[in-house]
Amino acid sequence: MKINIVGDFFGQTGYANHTRQFANALNKLVEVSMECQKPQDWVKYVNDDELKMLLRNTNDYDVRICITTPTYWKLFWNDDKPFIGVCVWEGDRIPMSWCKILLDNKVSQIWCPSSHTRTAIRNTITEYNNFEQVLGKTFIIPHGVDLNIFYPKQMDRDKRFTFFANKGYRGMKDRGGLQYLFKAFKDEFKSNENVILLVKINTAYGVVNFQKEGELLKLNPNGAQIKLLADNYSYERLNDLYNQCDVFVTTSQAEAFNLPCLEAMACGKPVIATMFGGQSDYVNNSVGWQLETGTSKEVTWDILYEGIEWKEPDIMEIRQKLRYVYEHRDEVINKGNLALSKAKELTWDNSAKLALENIKSISKIK
Repeated sequence: MKINIVGDFFGQTGYANHTRQFANALNKLVEVSMECQKPQDWVKYVNDDELKMLLRNTNDYDVRICITTPTYWKLFWNDDKPFIGVCVWEGDRIPMSWCKILLDNKVSQIWCPSSHTRTAIRNTITEYNNFEQVLGKTFIIPHGVDLNIFYPKQMDRDKRFTFFANKGYRGMKDRGGLQYLFKAFKDEFKSNENVILLVKINTAYGVVNFQKEGELLKLNPNGAQIKLLADNYSYERLNDLYNQCDVFVTTSQAEAFNLPCLEAMACGKPVIATMFGGQSDYVNNSVGWQLETGTSKEVTWDILYEGIEWKEPDIMEIRQKLRYVYEHRDEVINKGNLALSKAKELTWDNSAKLALENIKSISKIK
């Protein structure tokens, strides 16, 4: 079987991370060709297997998988070969403009990374007469983690109790929710307490003036230290960052899957996580601490999310969970061990195997 994958392979976004690691895992099982934009001197940035994928004939395939927003799917499907679209979405509903694309008979299957995204499709598509046809061809193929890249590691680290977050940040209304974590941490912990919040900012989504943001958020100047890291990190260095913390925190307003959360768990770190998003598929109170409360709010500042809601987390609940974790170190160790066990179930290799089973279920594929 020959599979062609379309998507971002070289970027720093979640889409690119997903596409590259999934393609590598699937390429262990079948022959994969990769269709993507290539940067200058791209050969320097790939391994031998990736080089082969990127040099293969992208028109010679049995099935095509498109890892982009549905808006672009019709640029890559045709009448002769099965087409699978990967729908990654964070809100409670998908954009209405996507529905006709998902309903098109040229789409053989729709893959979602989580039950959260599949529910968003169901919440929207039910307004159409033949919505059951879409749900019948929609499957959950979760993202995964490469345990050779992310794993527990003994290393020198800050002696202070360390909370860690890894997310992009574009300001006060950002979906990733770091603004709520900044506020909760600064309000809860004072500068004389033995604690620090380490935050890796993904600059693929832009860089903001944190001093100005701090003023807008009215951060307590006497609060404990927040240290921001805005450099591009290799996987090896990112693994080191996860291993330097005690607990990973994600206060996102909405997520399709939340890869950093799973990467932290693969390093043996328990997580504090909001439950509106794909992370609710694999985060529970055994592997961390759930942030349950919050307020559903319609997104009015982004036309793509028109009529769609995210869930704003409750700052007081975040404060309470941060304080509880800080004062219950025994639970941190125990839940970290369980988090690692759970992460071992959610690998890219397992995702690729599940994907291949779904591909073979299409009648035209042998």
